[in-house]
Amino acid sequence: MGEQPDLGAAERPGRAESAGLIYHIARADDWARAEAASRYAGSALCRADGFIHFSSPHQVAGTLGRFFAGADGLVLLAAEAAALGDGLKWERAPDGAIYPHYYGVLAVGRLRMLGPITRDGAGGHVIPVALGDAADPAGEGP
Repeated sequence: MGEQPDLGAAERPGRAESAGLIYHIARADDWARAEAASRYAGSALCRADGFIHFSSPHQVAGTLGRFFAGADGLVLLAAEAAALGDGLKWERAPDGAIYPHYYGVLAVGRLRMLGPITRDGAGGHVIPVALGDAADPAGEGP
């Protein structure tokens, strides 16, 4: 992860995707610390990887399933992709898909907390807002 391949035009995010919301799943305690400090550097995994992991709308459910299975105490954050400037890179992950990664620390005002991610009776996650294809558990993401 973190490699920045030269993506061909066909692999770059479309104008609508790059100008829309991207999402980050955070542990509630990490977000509370960020709010107190007015800055967010990501989770321990993000800091180890050197960037804040984001997901496009159709990748959120897959990210939850792959990296947060069984986890409680999560919140969903959103950011306007276009507002993140040059720190935002769309990069290919080991699974071959392209994900948004933010290199740097974000002022908490650049992120919007959309709500807690709860669990349903079957142990699955419930996303606090409608994200279109993000409700599809077949999506994947880091």
